[in-house]
Amino acid sequence: TITCHIQGNTGTISAPAMLVTGTAFGNNGSCTMNFGSGCEWYLTGAEGGAFDGYSFILQEGKVTNTVNAGGSTWNIYRAWYNDNVFNAGTSTVNFVGSSTIMGSGTQSFNDVSISGTLTAYSGNMNIAGDFTNIGTFIHNSGTVTFNGTGTSNITGATTFNYLTCTTSGKTLAFGTTSTQTIGTFIVTGVSGNLVNIQSTSSGAQGTINATNSSVSYAAVKDSYNAGSTITPTYSTNLGNNNTPAGWDFGSSTIVWDGSNSSAWSTAANWNIGAVPSVYDNISIPDASTTEHGLVLETSPTINDITIDADGVVDGADQTLTVTGNWVNNGSFVCSTGTVAFAGTTTISGSNATTFNNVNIEGVMTGHAVKMNVIGDWMVGAGGTFYHNSGTILFKAVDLADDTRSIQ
Repeated sequence: TITCHIQGNTGTISAPAMLVTGTAFGNNGSCTMNFGSGCEWYLTGAEGGAFDGYSFILQEGKVTNTVNAGGSTWNIYRAWYNDNVFNAGTSTVNFVGSSTIMGSGTQSFNDVSISGTLTAYSGNMNIAGDFTNIGTFIHNSGTVTFNGTGTSNITGATTFNYLTCTTSGKTLAFGTTSTQTIGTFIVTGVSGNLVNIQSTSSGAQGTINATNSSVSYAAVKDSYNAGSTITPTYSTNLGNNNTPAGWDFGSSTIVWDGSNSSAWSTAANWNIGAVPSVYDNISIPDASTTEHGLVLETSPTINDITIDADGVVDGADQTLTVTGNWVNNGSFVCSTGTVAFAGTTTISGSNATTFNNVNIEGVMTGHAVKMNVIGDWMVGAGGTFYHNSGTILFKAVDLADDTRSIQ
């Protein structure tokens, strides 16, 4: 245990484990300091000299001043002043007094916990780990960027000015017992490596209240947005979100690109690099623009499906379940499969669709002109069909062996 002012000069200081209770952490030389997970700092007092009143100081102008925090814990009762390099590692910084983040260095942290009052940096502040607030956070018109790999749990009622995440594959998990109020919410992933927006408890919603937003290449589930509607692009709806008032995925259509194979369940075959969920809308483009056409090898469920002009979908022997609308401007090869309509559906498009088996468990409004059925037609106990003044043409592949069922 060391009880003193810690002052780094030229050289290297390494401490795998120690307990420090002192007035301040400072430096006035070109020094690298390495700390292990056994180091815990309690910095409560005032630094003398030019930085009077600051608890953590990396002095300006010392280009090699570096603190490698490792897995250490820092308990800050007063200010945090960083002009040089603080490598956060897996450390935790607890702001337990009345603190302000200042300095010209990059302000980067791993885990941040607030039980006192923290005035944030007026520029950008990076957090790679968790953000826990049971005190007061003053955003100071700054930006909080969640970076680093893995999950950041964001808990405790907080008002952010800008909250951003542009680290592909990152997970933002919002607490379920408080609201994160966000002036501007910016999330940007990449195809094949989406940013995950979810709650800290699967099946329970985490609440945000966003005024302005830009969300793209994200996978969203268990999220309740009480603010202005967020309209993600190139994103997937994984369910239990307050749609469409809080999250409107209507303009976020997942497009088949067939870059890897003809298989539905291969993520690389879709433009966002993720397989559509049961809540998503999909679009099948002109077959001449894709390397492979879509042939169902599994029985998926989707919301809306749009087959573009010269687009082709082969249903093979699978069951495709649709809970939204069916728009066919191209070609649906029904093969020996089934299309089940389990939501509220309107059949439309410039081309008449030929189905094999049709199973209606929801509400279907038929095509205003014509649709063809070569297999069974079944309207379940909870199903409803509206003819829409159109024609259903039952076409037998082999009239001599026509054993179809119409129920």
